[in-house]
Amino acid sequence: PDRKAFVFSIAARGRILSAALSDGSLRLLDSETLQELATLCVSNEAPALATAISPTSPLLACSDRAGGVLLWDLRQLGRGPLGETESSGGGAVHSVRFVPGELLVTGGDDRRLCVHETRTAQLALQCCASVLSPLLCVDAAADGASTRLATAGGSIGLVSDSNIGLW
Repeated sequence: PDRKAFVFSIAARGRILSAALSDGSLRLLDSETLQELATLCVSNEAPALATAISPTSPLLACSDRAGGVLLWDLRQLGRGPLGETESSGGGAVHSVRFVPGELLVTGGDDRRLCVHETRTAQLALQCCASVLSPLLCVDAAADGASTRLATAGGSIGLVSDSNIGLW
């Protein structure tokens, strides 16, 4: 791309590489050639912050600074997002992660770890857990029998405020 931007978040599946960039865009690239395939989620009001690609379905998610989450079907990018969450008003969503069962876990400035159903376009909220600090990242590992989540949070620049949680 001609524009220069910092990478906030990256996700990969097969030959698809997704990057949320500081210019507010979400770009899809060929992971072998780095050729740009598409640009999504471009917004000056709510730039993309995080991205995730489902390991089991053709879904892509991105979050933004306004607290919203968009869900895309990789087979039908031209149709726009399949669904989106309403902004919680609590600030940026810094992390999105798909977990088994077609669920999407989100975390951000609102200090809530939320689980959304992705089988329908509404991204229905299944549950939320409140935490002490803003969530900066969420990751998941599945062993076939269960899924474990790890979260990390804190205030940017304040190491003493950081924490790690296992769920």
